[in-house]
Amino acid sequence: MERRLLLLRHLKSSWDDPTLDDFDRPLSKRGMNAAAVVREQIRRTSLVPDLVVCSPAKRTVSTLERVLLPLFPSILVRFERRIYESSVADFVDVLSNMSSDVANLTFIGHNPVMEAVATRMTTADDGRDRERMLTKFPSGAAALIGLQAESWSSAVRQGGTLMSFTTPRDEVGPSA
Repeated sequence: MERRLLLLRHLKSSWDDPTLDDFDRPLSKRGMNAAAVVREQIRRTSLVPDLVVCSPAKRTVSTLERVLLPLFPSILVRFERRIYESSVADFVDVLSNMSSDVANLTFIGHNPVMEAVATRMTTADDGRDRERMLTKFPSGAAALIGLQAESWSSAVRQGGTLMSFTTPRDEVGPSA
């Protein structure tokens, strides 16, 4: 079965209030301004998620609200505390236990885990986009991975192909 996994790192967060708990940090003005670019980049992938798994931290929820909900207002969203400050093992466990009925899956989370999972699930043969991804997985970056697997647990074991890697700084040209 063909599956697609989008790993979206939250938009740039604000550090203006050092008294805020990390979980409660909002998006920065730069992050809010980048939302339209990231939304357009995701729209161009033609991915329609069956499910979005989102960290419940304020900045990931705001990313969901500004990037994905305008594209897919009735999308099914599951908030998963285990992907906030998670280890790669915890994240992979959540991913591995996704329902096999879900073909197109999006995660909105945090680094360094998003980068580590994207690296683990793709190969060195994936070219320039993978090289860029390994260099830096900035706020608002999105890695789209194509997988051929009957279940998410086998998808995690087998890995897949990096179909695209975009960042808010990538130019968004005219629609094709």
